[in-house]
Amino acid sequence: MKAMGLMQELLERMTMTARHRLILVFVWLAFGVHAVYGTHIRSADISVEAVCGSETFKITITAYVNTTSSSQFGEYDGWLYFGDGSSHDIVETAATPRPDLGVNIGVVVYTIHHTYAAKGTYQIVYREGDRNNGILNMTNSGDTDYISYVIINTDHDFGCNRYPVLDIPPVDRACYKNIFTHVPGVTDADGDSISYELTTPLQSVNTPVNGYVAPQHSKFYTNFNAGNEAGTGPPLFYVDAESGLITWDAPGMVGEYNIAFKIIERRHDPVSNTYVMLSTTVRDMQIVVEDCPNMRPDLVTPANICVEAGTVLSFTITGTDPDNDLVKIEAVSDIFSFPGDESPATYTPFPPRFIASDTVAKLYFKWRTDCMHARQQPYQVTFKITDHPPGGVPLVTFKTWSIKVIAPAPRWKSQSLDLVNRHAKLEWQPYACANASAIQVWRRVGNYPYQGSICETGLPRALGYHLIGQV
Repeated sequence: MKAMGLMQELLERMTMTARHRLILVFVWLAFGVHAVYGTHIRSADISVEAVCGSETFKITITAYVNTTSSSQFGEYDGWLYFGDGSSHDIVETAATPRPDLGVNIGVVVYTIHHTYAAKGTYQIVYREGDRNNGILNMTNSGDTDYISYVIINTDHDFGCNRYPVLDIPPVDRACYKNIFTHVPGVTDADGDSISYELTTPLQSVNTPVNGYVAPQHSKFYTNFNAGNEAGTGPPLFYVDAESGLITWDAPGMVGEYNIAFKIIERRHDPVSNTYVMLSTTVRDMQIVVEDCPNMRPDLVTPANICVEAGTVLSFTITGTDPDNDLVKIEAVSDIFSFPGDESPATYTPFPPRFIASDTVAKLYFKWRTDCMHARQQPYQVTFKITDHPPGGVPLVTFKTWSIKVIAPAPRWKSQSLDLVNRHAKLEWQPYACANASAIQVWRRVGNYPYQGSICETGLPRALGYHLIGQV
C-alpha cells in the first residue's frame, strides 16, 4: 500500500511523457518479478510411505531447484492435493544447496501426513506456479504451471505396501549432439513389478502443457535425418520399459527441454492370476542442453544373470573416458540397503569418488545371495559414471544390470520304485531354504527327458506333468 501511494504521488508531479515512462518501467518490473517465480523448479518427485495399520500416509515432496532464483519452494501458489477433495497450502521453504549434485542445484524435502477416510484410489498432486521461461518444447512455459503426481491404490488385500522410491536425482545435463541418458534409480522393497512409459508434462491435473512436442522433434534440428550422435540417422528419444533407461540420441539444439515419464508399480494376484496396479509415479524433469566439447564416459557391466540363492556374485565394473577426465562410478539398488543380517551387497570404492581414468577406472561389486533374496522379480542394479572435465559440463552414462535370484532345487537323497504295488518312495536332503513353504511333487506317465534353464522354475504345461501332492 505504501508503494502504491508513492507511485500515485510521483505520477501527479510528473509530465505526461515521464508518467508513461515510469508506468512502463513499473509494468516491466512487475512482469520481471513474475518471471523470477518461474525459474526455480527443475523437477519435483512425490514419494509415499504407508503408516501400516491405518489409512494414514507420509507424503514427501523432494524438489530440485535452481539456487540462482530468488524464489523459494512453495512461494508461488504451491499446493498439494490429496485426491479426496482436501488440499494443503505449501509453506515456503528454502532450499539446501547441493553442490555435489551440480552447479546451482538445491534440494527441498517437504513432508506431511494425511489420513484418508477409506480405502480407494487417490491421485496426490503437487502444483507450483510458472515453469522456467523459454522451455523449447512447449508454448509459453513462463506462464505454465508445474504438475507432478502419484496415484496410489489402497483397495487391495496385499497388506501394507511399500511404494517405489526414486534414488537418482534428475539433475544431469546434456551436451549438444551427444547422447543423453537418465535412469530414475527406482527401488521397491517389496519386489513388485515396475515398468516405465513416456507421458506428456501437465499444467493441471488432466491437462497437458500447451504446444508440447517431444525433444527429438524435427524443428530442433538443422539436418533431422542425421540428427543422432553418429550422424547416420534421425534422432531417437525413448524409454526402456523394463530398466527405465531414458535415451535421447541426440540433442539437436542448445536450450531447456521438459520431459515426463511414468513409473508403474504392479503386483501379481495369485487368486485372479492378474497384475494389480498399486501406484503410478510421474517424474517431470528438465533437460538442459549446452554446447560443450566434452565426450561421454562409458561403462562395461556384466550381462544379466540368474542364480540360485546361496551363490556369491563377485564382479568388476570398469569405466573409461575418451578425454581421460577424472571419473566417478556409483551403484544404486535396494540390495545395498538391506539390513546387515540380510546379507546386503557391497561395492568399493565407497563412498564413490573421482579417480583417474587414463587407464581404466574400476568398481568392485560383491553380493552373497541368500534364500531370503529369492523372489519373482529380478533385482536391478544401476551403475552411473560421471566425468569431471577441467571446465564445462560433466557428462554421465547409465547402465542397468539385472540379477534374478531363484530358490535352489531340492537335492535328492534316494528314490526307490515298487513296481508290484505301483508306488515310489522319494527322499531328499533337508531343504536349503528354511523360509520355503512347501515342495511340490509332479508326475508324468512315460519317460520324457527335460532339462530346464537355470532361470526356468516350475514345469511347462506342454510336458504333460500333473501335480499329485505337496509336502
